[in-house]
Amino acid sequence: MRTIPNISNFKVYLNFNILNNILFIAMLFLGVYSVTTINDLAIKGYAITELQKELNDLKNEKNVLGLKVAHLRSYDYLNGEITDLNFVVANNIEYIKIEDREVVARK
Repeated sequence: MRTIPNISNFKVYLNFNILNNILFIAMLFLGVYSVTTINDLAIKGYAITELQKELNDLKNEKNVLGLKVAHLRSYDYLNGEITDLNFVVANNIEYIKIEDREVVARK
């Protein structure tokens, strides 16, 4: 003889089935979300590392250029350039003195 299934057991089975599907979808969503978040953080970390490396390179270049500027402004370097360009030393400098004059404007 065949028994009639209990309706309350069927409702419990249906509720667990829906709950299992909801939990599966939630776990799938959270898994995809965590993978994309980890990937995004890895990309940002790599970009930060590259920018720090570029910053260090620029700081080193700035230091090298500062030393080069100091060398080019040095007295010894300028004296060497003066002799290479055949400049002469200015001796017996005479200054011209201009007397104050009044200027009258016409209307």
